[in-house]
Amino acid sequence: AGSELLLPSTVELAVQARIQSRIEILTSSSALSGSEVAISASLLDSTGDLIDDRVFSGTIGSEELGTFTAQASLGHTFLTEGMRTIKFVFEGDDLYAESDAESVITILTSTKVSLEDFPNLTSGSEGFASGQVAVSGSADITDIVVDLLVNGQISSSVNVASDGTFTQSLGVLDAPGTYTVEAETRGGDFVLGDS
Repeated sequence: AGSELLLPSTVELAVQARIQSRIEILTSSSALSGSEVAISASLLDSTGDLIDDRVFSGTIGSEELGTFTAQASLGHTFLTEGMRTIKFVFEGDDLYAESDAESVITILTSTKVSLEDFPNLTSGSEGFASGQVAVSGSADITDIVVDLLVNGQISSSVNVASDGTFTQSLGVLDAPGTYTVEAETRGGDFVLGDS
């Protein structure tokens, strides 16, 4: 049988250890649509020291925020309600490992409701509540509902008209006396109510 001659071989690998990096984002967890939000991000090494001379980039959803060296500090105005993801990415290099960080911010629409003055009513007559609702941001005002409360109990609910007004019957006010009428707004997940 044949014999094989095995020769020693050497495999060389080039291994380079890189310093860990991380990005720290500071911002609010929620804000009102139309208001400016402060966003800051820092590129840090494994000991928490600022990496002075490296560039990283940022996005909000698909919108590019640009590139930054070591730190980013900016204001951003969100015009529509919903949840937005803020992301910063460092691609890494020969000395520092890549890193990224995300933060989610909830953008809310606020509402403000007002009731018109009531005329004096006589018992047995039907009462009507009228008023106005204003919203910040891009929320569809016709998606806002006004709950009308008489003496703390919901009497009825009405959707707001496209011009921001509402009128709704409170029903017949049977007994003479003083009635407390309140209006409360509500909407979708990203709408702050008012009363």
